[in-house]
Amino acid sequence: MTVHGTESEPVGTFPSSGVDVLIVGTGLAGLSAAIECIRKGHNVRVLERAATINTLGDMYFMGLPATRFFKHWPEMKAEYDSIGLHNAWIETSKHSGELMVKPLYVNDRLKAVGLDPKTPPGTFQLRPLIYK
Repeated sequence: MTVHGTESEPVGTFPSSGVDVLIVGTGLAGLSAAIECIRKGHNVRVLERAATINTLGDMYFMGLPATRFFKHWPEMKAEYDSIGLHNAWIETSKHSGELMVKPLYVNDRLKAVGLDPKTPPGTFQLRPLIYK
């Protein structure tokens, strides 16, 4: 697999399984499934209906269970960690724009619900950085 122009092999690569896998969609779930299927030795084809990727202003949170596959891709994990928004502020609004939760530093929100900010339940990411 090529990552940013370099060959990257995952830890624990399996031999070819002969299984053909079709993945529909290049969202994070589709791409995550694709790289794990490749690691398992499957032949993967990914389909996407959109002609281009539109990521303007797109931010999301990935919990730890969704990122466990990174243990097999140490180079990818290092890059993912380097672009995470570790000092993020977050606010919550309704679709109408009405503010539901005022802007608050993520660590303060974690503390407010009894979680340790040094071991957050995941990381915030900007999709444009993931898709670069």
